[in-house]
Amino acid sequence: MRLLNKASSLILGLMIRPLMLLVQLYARFVCRFRGASTTRSNEYRDFSIEGLHFREYPVDVDNFAHRVTEAGNATAAKNNTVVLMGGIPTDASETFYWLVSKLCRLNPDLRCIIVQIPFVESDTRLVLSETLKARYSGRLFPFNGEVDLSEESVDPRFDHHNQAITAERILEQLGVSQAHFVGHDRGAVVFDYLIGSNPNRALSYSRGSQLWDHYDDAWSALAPKLIVGPPHRQMVIPWQCQFLFFAVIRLKRPIGLLSPGFVASVAKASRGTESYDRKTHLLYKALAIPKQIQVIIGQTMMQTDSTDEIKSREPLLQSNVPIMQFQGEDEFAINAKGTLISDQPYFGRYNLYANDVCDLYPGSVGQDPLNKAYGLIQECGSYRSLKLKQKARLSRFCLIPNAAHFNVVENPLACAAAINDFVLDNAVN
Repeated sequence: MRLLNKASSLILGLMIRPLMLLVQLYARFVCRFRGASTTRSNEYRDFSIEGLHFREYPVDVDNFAHRVTEAGNATAAKNNTVVLMGGIPTDASETFYWLVSKLCRLNPDLRCIIVQIPFVESDTRLVLSETLKARYSGRLFPFNGEVDLSEESVDPRFDHHNQAITAERILEQLGVSQAHFVGHDRGAVVFDYLIGSNPNRALSYSRGSQLWDHYDDAWSALAPKLIVGPPHRQMVIPWQCQFLFFAVIRLKRPIGLLSPGFVASVAKASRGTESYDRKTHLLYKALAIPKQIQVIIGQTMMQTDSTDEIKSREPLLQSNVPIMQFQGEDEFAINAKGTLISDQPYFGRYNLYANDVCDLYPGSVGQDPLNKAYGLIQECGSYRSLKLKQKARLSRFCLIPNAAHFNVVENPLACAAAINDFVLDNAVN
């Protein structure tokens, strides 16, 4: 059966790869037309967004030049220092550019340091271990058949635990002993491990679009009809990773990934505006994932799993670090095509936060207006907060309007407001 599944994967890949090549060429052409590139040069640069100056520079750790992007008040003390790390599949640092621009405008005292996910660059060459093999199998589209990867060698640099160790060494070289942390997607997983091992480093921790402390492994069998949590197993196989993002962004199948509110808000964005650039980032750059990044994502997914991540998060749960979760409000809403948006519900039958937040839609799979519970939402200006349960580990749970999984790009202003409020509430003398 395993050989049959591998053969099926090969045949399906041969059929779909030409289509993905055309999609890549189309996305690259559109990005170039829109004044953007799907790859970055090896040169470090200075640039501005809405008048805010950004500076890129390398930090050498393990004979690798790790990219750091900084903006804001360079002389800020630890109370006003914010360290950020983004996720996949687009450039992890770029996902935070617009949020940092808004954040520094809301609070000019802040120093924002964006740390690229360690080693995740399109020119990184794999260093495969002679002894370490994949810990997890792959799963095929569209039939969910298992692909045995137990003999596949891995590059341990892409294990999130090891990335957390590297990230800490980067901060040590920067002289950052304490700061407020902000992680999104895979960046949140890396920071989970870093802060769990070194809780004294974090004055506060804001987590965006990432699982918390509840997951049922049986949920993976619901895919592709219903995807709950990151589809690690499907993303192990590079061409499937590309196909997955094409399907959810352009076809909106088997799920949608972007908020309809975001898509509508940038539909007529003018060239030269940050809205135009955010549209380019999510609607086009996500369709042209460089081959090496696809391979790196596969390396990570062979070494991690949702259940594994939750077990490894135990030290963080036991810490006293103030933690805020900020989630796109359109997660698990129903779009115009009748499909669920995104993969990380905060309510309902597949609630990934069952031990922390009150259930907005009791008994529902998605956002069913007929089953909505009222009196659980507090208006906080540009964002909202969801009522927590009495014994919740989280300090705050924020909902970001007109946003789903990629909330930091879809609605950076609301994300920045939520983060800034949490930072101010957790300042120390």
